[in-house]
Amino acid sequence: MKAWQVGPYRDDWVAIVHAETRSQARMKGSHVDMMFGEFIDIRAIRLPDLDGKLITTQVLLDAGFPETVEGEPLEAWGYIVDCGCPLCVESLRQMRQTK
Repeated sequence: MKAWQVGPYRDDWVAIVHAETRSQARMKGSHVDMMFGEFIDIRAIRLPDLDGKLITTQVLLDAGFPETVEGEPLEAWGYIVDCGCPLCVESLRQMRQTK
């Protein structure tokens, strides 16, 4: 599965989802938060550096995500909690075990 960053065009909020195509990623993204509005408002940008990797804070930092978001430390779980693919489920499971 390919990794995608999805979110509304006019907003900084994003999620990471795994899907084979841009349309599938946009569809998954439109279901993450109903406040996104219409499917047409969702963008999907490929993140090939995340393909096939467990999503951790360090992996996100290595891919160019900021160290802080609105003054809070970057937390990987917030980006992947809604994806539901086996890779993200395993990533979340490992995050829970290390807490």
